[in-house]
Amino acid sequence: MLEYKNIIVPYDGTENAKKALRAAVQLAKCSEDCKIYIASVCNLAAAMTSFDQTSIKEGSLATKMSEDMESLSKKHLREADEIVPDDIEHEMLFEVGSPGPVILELSEEYECDLIVMGSRGLGQIKGLLMGSVSGYLLSRSKIPVFVVK
Repeated sequence: MLEYKNIIVPYDGTENAKKALRAAVQLAKCSEDCKIYIASVCNLAAAMTSFDQTSIKEGSLATKMSEDMESLSKKHLREADEIVPDDIEHEMLFEVGSPGPVILELSEEYECDLIVMGSRGLGQIKGLLMGSVSGYLLSRSKIPVFVVK
């Protein structure tokens, strides 16, 4: 069996993301000294495109949405932290940006050798993920991508 040292899991709190995280935990248990990076990525720009820009006053809506999305992402990360057993080394990551490119950047920055993710992750705020992030990562990642259904 392959052993992994650093696994990254894009996480948005959906059932598929939870399944992916549980799969990553099982893979980490089979590897020696494996660390899991759990990444929540907020795509504020995608969320804002659904609003008429002239209706946004002085950025107050953008500020409120940003705060709400950050709060939701941090809630998801707290939930994810409860899924991972204490004996598995893990780190929570929060970023703002387009999920596909951000996950690729994080996977390189943290020298990950595997991405484990749910097949579709449109959560409570549709702007969190736009389009198929799994498809984006499958076509562009230099490391293996394990998609959990």
